[in-house]
Amino acid sequence: MEQFKKIFNRPDIIRNIYNDKPDELNNTLIKQNLLPPEIVFESIIADEKSNQVKLNLYASSSSTLNKLNLFVDGAINSVYPVTGDQGRFSFNLDISHGIHWITTLVEDKYGLESIPKSVMINFSQNNKLPSGNLYVLGVGINKYLHLNELKYAQKDVDKFIDTVLSVKSKQYSKIFTNKLYNDNATATAITSGLRQILNQSSASDTIFLYFAGHGEVDKTGNYYFLSSDTKANSIKRTALSLNSVIRILDQIDARKIVFIDTCHSGLISIDFNSNNKNLIQGNNIVIISASKSRQYSRGTWLVGDGHGLFSYYIIQGLDKQRNQVDSNENNIVELSELYRFVKQKVVNHTKGEQTPWLFNKMRGEVPLL
Repeated sequence: MEQFKKIFNRPDIIRNIYNDKPDELNNTLIKQNLLPPEIVFESIIADEKSNQVKLNLYASSSSTLNKLNLFVDGAINSVYPVTGDQGRFSFNLDISHGIHWITTLVEDKYGLESIPKSVMINFSQNNKLPSGNLYVLGVGINKYLHLNELKYAQKDVDKFIDTVLSVKSKQYSKIFTNKLYNDNATATAITSGLRQILNQSSASDTIFLYFAGHGEVDKTGNYYFLSSDTKANSIKRTALSLNSVIRILDQIDARKIVFIDTCHSGLISIDFNSNNKNLIQGNNIVIISASKSRQYSRGTWLVGDGHGLFSYYIIQGLDKQRNQVDSNENNIVELSELYRFVKQKVVNHTKGEQTPWLFNKMRGEVPLL
């Protein structure tokens, strides 16, 4: 959908019409009736012994090709400059132990992109260790110094981390966890936890961030996660802004999956679409919030043994109902599978009053657990 903005997002034309100034639509893409380029896998040779994958691709364009992108598990792997209106290309990739997805797309000189094409590589049959680690930072706040208390935020995060560990996923070499609850979940402590991951992680790693507690939006529309020491009359100075979190995450090369279960998490989508639409400069990040804009994440909807609705189905999708979630039956839950499951369950349970929202800057499938 983003690439349609290159053709149809023309505020200059609207301004001219509004000001009674005639304007000719001289958009080259429309004039030439150009179509997005195309790319296909012609052959894939996967050798698990050497952990090598050879790709043979064919790309074509109605204009001129510009670059070819390769993604592994949603994260950008490499970018290659290409020329001409068509061509065949061969690449060798090192793929570690586990279930992985290779995705490719090609872009033309106007910035139009092909439909991404993906293929799954199963290197889980040998006894080698995966190269990537999983870092989990969970923040759950029930007790606040200056705000109303919550009942289930800590329990939701605690269960999420326990579930990640109990699944015993073979997708990661090691799993590192950090829990910040109540008095320990100050804005300073959360920032320190994020910077610790920044200093320890690498591009082959995956990061889960789970925030559960109060959330708020200031008068200018910026979203804040309310830390345990936040003051209601000084949110900008004492809470943790989404902007500051994103600035740290943009410095981390690993895949970042952020779960946000707060009472105003739906307003994050407005925040991105207006104030922060250009905030995230990097890639490899996904944000899943409990609700979308103009909806309220209801802490009063409790299920199971006392969990918030959004958190409950996240946990169920990764654990007890993972066989139902794993639609491609590859024994791992991918991002698209989990989001589809959680969204359907939450929408059905609330009869449409709450809809989980997804912001995704990765391409192709993203294996989780």
